Amino acid sequence: MIGVYDRTKSKPNKGIFKKGHILSENALKKLRDRILPIETRKRMSINAKTKGMRPPSRKGATITEEHKQIISKANKGKRVSAETRRKMSLKSYNWKGGKSRDKYHKSWKYNKWRRGVFLRDNFTCALCGTVGGRLEAHHLYLWSKYPKLRYRKENGVTLCVSCHKAAHRFKFYKHD
Repeated sequence: MIGVYDRTKSKPNKGIFKKGHILSENALKKLRDRILPIETRKRMSINAKTKGMRPPSRKGATITEEHKQIISKANKGKRVSAETRRKMSLKSYNWKGGKSRDKYHKSWKYNKWRRGVFLRDNFTCALCGTVGGRLEAHHLYLWSKYPKLRYRKENGVTLCVSCHKAAHRFKFYKHD
């Protein structure tokens, strides 16, 4: 028996070496080279914490303002090629060819229409009858196909979030 693997002094290995397993001289050397003792790992961990270092994954890491400025400066002037932009746009499920509804949905006209629909329907979902909560105004005639009807109260109905999702899933809108 050349050496016995002791888990208490090194990092546990996922099933490769079992407790009490007899190792050859060569395997023991490889193990010593690859795995650091617990004391060494603790020292490294403490040093990393005091210096503000994070593990490689950086999950949940916060970036200082100084570091943000460095990243921003490094990315200034970099352009994404037209081909890359085209590929990114094709991959996005939400891409509508460069058209944006945000400029309309943030307008006073849209908010007035939405509020009018809610008041008319008494803040009640038209499908399930839920009063209050998270309500959304649904267009009966499609927003994109009927621009003249966008802000008409008759084109709107109050729905709760779940009923609004169902309305779009089952295409609950009117056609010509």
